[in-house]
Formats: sequence, C-alpha cells, structure tokens
Amino acid sequence: MNSRVQKVLEAGDLVLIRHGKTEKAVDDTPEADKARVVNAVGRAQCASARAGWLQSVLPVGLVLHSEAGRTAETARELLKEAGECETAVLHSLYGGMNSQTGKINHPELEALFADYLPLRDYQVRLKTGFSEYTDRIFEEMLPKLEPPPKGTTVIVSHAVYVSALACAVASAAGFSEDEQAIIRDVNVGEVSGFRISLKPRGITYVGETL
Repeated sequence: MNSRVQKVLEAGDLVLIRHGKTEKAVDDTPEADKARVVNAVGRAQCASARAGWLQSVLPVGLVLHSEAGRTAETARELLKEAGECETAVLHSLYGGMNSQTGKINHPELEALFADYLPLRDYQVRLKTGFSEYTDRIFEEMLPKLEPPPKGTTVIVSHAVYVSALACAVASAAGFSEDEQAIIRDVNVGEVSGFRISLKPRGITYVGETL
C-alpha cells in the first residue's frame, strides 16, 4: 500500500478516463499524433459526460492529462462548467508511445490496439505487464498530488493505459485482485473510465463501454 495514494483517496476520489473521439493523424509522425484533438463526436461525448457521470464526482480539485492535444481538449471540454480547478500535464501518460515514431512501444501491443480490447486480453495474449509504464507515471504523478487535491482528481489518458494505470492505483490503495476485476474486464469507451474511492470503498465504471 502506498501512503501517498492513500492520502489522495482520503481527500477525494480518483477518476481515470480515456480521451474523446478524434480524427486520424495527418501522417505517421509523433508530432501529428500529439496534435490530434477531439472531433465533433468527441465534444458531444464530453457534453454527455459533463451532464452525466461528472456530476457525481464534483467538485474536481485537480486534472492531469498527457501532452497530447486530445487529452488536453477532453479535459477542457469535460470540465468547462465545473468551476476552477488546477490542471497539469503529466508527460509520462504518453510514455506508452515511442517518442520517435508515435507508435506503441510494444509491436504486438500495437497490433492489438486495432480492437481496443480490455486489459485482461492484453495481459493474457502478450503475457506482459505494464509496470514499467505505470512506475514512470507514479514517479512523476505523486509529487503533483502533494498536498492532496481538495476534491476529485481526474486523469485523462489513452486507451488500455487507462486500465493499466487504474490497476496500479487500486493496488497502491490496497484493493484486492478480485476488487480490481472490473478494471481488467471492461473495454473502456471514450470519455469513460474508472472511479476509485475509499469513501465508500469501491471501484466503479463511469461512462460508456465499447
């Protein structure tokens, strides 16, 4: 159990979501991938979430997103009516991507991304974990969570990495493997993800599934 994660969850819930719908990148460069923003469908998804599940996690004290434009815009669209809250870039959220190619670091993982599978499918098919990725995030993230934000912390990330990070946070907070099953089994939809709470204790899914 990580005492700093515990303190954050004692101060407020932590919600990890996937960014909204985007258009394809104009080319294969990492710069083009990072420049992608949400399209009209993505903005509508944010509006739906804003009127729906977001209401149950207000107030939001801190929003963290990757350096990719689609996560930053999702955060802005989702929270534009939620009042003032601190926002920061968490560069390591994009760390599952190769900075030189804009592609997923693991070649077999890249191939599976076409289907956007639940986390458990990645783990079973590839027999690999995501600890290297999540360890980098924790190293960058934990200092940003001190002192703990007043209210909910929202993290906007990418695809299966939302689930991988949610499992890492849940483990650090002392949730059992059985309690984390929902994270591994759900195929995360856009502007959707997981709410991790200690008061009351539980992990719930917010939004739409694929």
